[in-house]
Amino acid sequence: KLSDAHKKARLDFVLNKVINYHSFADEYNAVHIDAKWFYLMEDGQICRVFPDENGEVKMPPPPKVHHKSRMPKVMFLCAIARPRPEYRFDGKIGIWFFSLKRKAKRSDKRTGTVAGVTDVLEA
Repeated sequence: KLSDAHKKARLDFVLNKVINYHSFADEYNAVHIDAKWFYLMEDGQICRVFPDENGEVKMPPPPKVHHKSRMPKVMFLCAIARPRPEYRFDGKIGIWFFSLKRKAKRSDKRTGTVAGVTDVLEA
């Protein structure tokens, strides 16, 4: 719930964008950033498998989740701006995935190798 101070701050922010009581500022130089969390898998998720170039269908291994409350999540950060056709700019700046790559703590018992592991950053 917003306090009165936060409501006033939001109103002041919007009123600073108004020009001549009739229109808003053009905001050509404004960049909007948004972060979004996604679950890597859902409970009972359907996996569609298509044949490869040889016509063979290989089923992927089912994902393992130890507990429903600990499903892994991934975060994406997106930055966009107002399109500027006169500068051939479409407004898309970028989208980034946040994760950490580290060395595995244990070796694989089947191959005996130590591979890199991608960890999802926790919220």
